[in-house]
This record gives sequence, C-alpha cells and structure tokens, in this order.
Amino acid sequence: MINVYLPIHSTAILEENKSLFLAGTIEMGNSRDWQAEVIDFIKRSNIESLNIFNPRRVVFDQNDKEEIYNQITWELDNIAQSDFIFMNLCKDTVSPISLLEIGLILSLLKTSDLTFIIHVEHGYLRDQNVAVTLNHWAFHNPKVKVFFSTENKSTYAESLFFLIDSMLK
Repeated sequence: MINVYLPIHSTAILEENKSLFLAGTIEMGNSRDWQAEVIDFIKRSNIESLNIFNPRRVVFDQNDKEEIYNQITWELDNIAQSDFIFMNLCKDTVSPISLLEIGLILSLLKTSDLTFIIHVEHGYLRDQNVAVTLNHWAFHNPKVKVFFSTENKSTYAESLFFLIDSMLK
C-alpha cells in the first residue's frame, strides 16, 4: 500500500515500508505541485508498498511560530528516517530551505544508507550552488544521482524513472 503522510499527520506509527521524502521547491505554495505529480507517478508504477512524506501544505500560516516549529521538526524527523529522498528544484525559484536540506542530506549520507535523487530544472536560480556543492561533496557517491535539465532537454521524467528503479531494487 502507498501511504502519503502530510505535516498534519503524526508519523510515529508507520507501516514497515520503505520510505520516501519529497524535498524541494514549495515557495510557500507559489510553485506547481510537483509533489502530487511524483505521488501519482509512483501510484501508477510497480511499487506496492511505500511511505511517502510530502511536506506541501494547502494552508500554512507562516506567522504562527508553533505551526512553523511543527512543520520544521516534522520535515527534519522524516528526512532523517527516509530510505529515499527525491528533491526537485523548480525554475525561477531560489528555494532557500531546499539548499539547507541539501547540506543536511549530504551529512546524513555519511552514516545512513539513504538514496538521494535530485532534479534541477533549467532556470533554477541557484543551479550553480547545487552543482558545485554536489560535485564537491557527493561526486563519487553512488547513493546520489543528480539530473540537470537544460534548455533543450528536460530530465524530469528520467529522474522519476530512476527513482522508481532505485526503489524496486
């Protein structure tokens, strides 16, 4: 069974499935809902059981400190316990939290067996920051796979097929 957990859900009791965290661009809801695309893609795949952590919220009060705290701790806890992390960085965005998460995920790779797949859309405003950081810290790590789309070629679908293939192994 594919289970999707949102920040409003407690994740203390989970089915013993592999787990996937969907990191990347949200931009306070101003970007396309690529998380829903990935979830739909997975549901149409051969994956039979998976816990998916989706941090996107329909309503989020960025002035409510308790809500912010709960969101951040939910994300940190579920990044740390995931077997797979798929990150998508959308064009025309900065996604500063995602940049922070890249550093966190790279540090987790030192002590865990997680797989980190990242797709960077052509036009993402910090693509060079991502490229240099991943080249420096994760270039030779087989558990990290990076897909950069170009002006002439999107690698989004390729990154999703790679994700599915990784989860089926």
